[in-house]
This record gives sequence, structure tokens and C-alpha cells, in this order.
Amino acid sequence: MAKNFPSLDLHGAKTDEVFDRLDRFLRREEGKGSDCVRIIHGIGTGKVKEKALEYCRLTGHSAKPDRAPNGNNNPGSFLLYL
Repeated sequence: MAKNFPSLDLHGAKTDEVFDRLDRFLRREEGKGSDCVRIIHGIGTGKVKEKALEYCRLTGHSAKPDRAPNGNNNPGSFLLYL
């Protein structure tokens, strides 16, 4: 079953905004002691997802598929481990 992790919704974000929005959100959540967050990128063209995963690779954060309540992968989001 899907857990209620803190989430950042990137729907409608421009690719050049993704790094900054992720950085601010993750700093805030790390300060709160969060160890996992949900990044909602939507499906669309995949450019926002690509940029968010690039951020993870560059910063050493681990990204894993997000599970929907029915146990299937949710293609519009992923979990990022801090």
C-alpha cells in the first residue's frame, strides 16, 4: 500500500525550474528529518521526469518506482530517498 510521504508536485514545471524546485524542497524535508519523499512529475512528454532523475543522479539520491494503492507502479511519480 502506498504511504503518505511528503510530496513535490512538478506538474506544469518547466525543465529549467526542476533542479531549483527539487533543491529547495529536499533541503526543507531534510531539515524536518524526512528520509523519503514522493516526486510527482506526471506523464506528459517525460521531460520533467528526465530532469528530476538527472538531479537524483547528480546529487547521489536514490530514486525508486512509486507504488499505487493497488500495488502497481505509478508511472507519474517516483520515490526519492534522502
